[in-house]
Amino acid sequence: MLPPSDIVYRRVTPNFFVVSNFRNGKIWYDRCNFAGRFMNCVLINYPAAEKRQWDSVVTWISATLASR
Repeated sequence: MLPPSDIVYRRVTPNFFVVSNFRNGKIWYDRCNFAGRFMNCVLINYPAAEKRQWDSVVTWISATLASR
């Protein structure tokens, strides 16, 4: 499945990329860190109504991905 063309948040660096959007009352957040020949990725879907509660969880999980 391809991400929609109307992505709300997108960030691409030499070390990682992030895309995020709203779909069907939910937020999806996809982050992949490049680690040599590999990529470490996380995809999180959560209710948009709970965004404030999930912000710190998403940030913490994203920070735990290895980028070596």
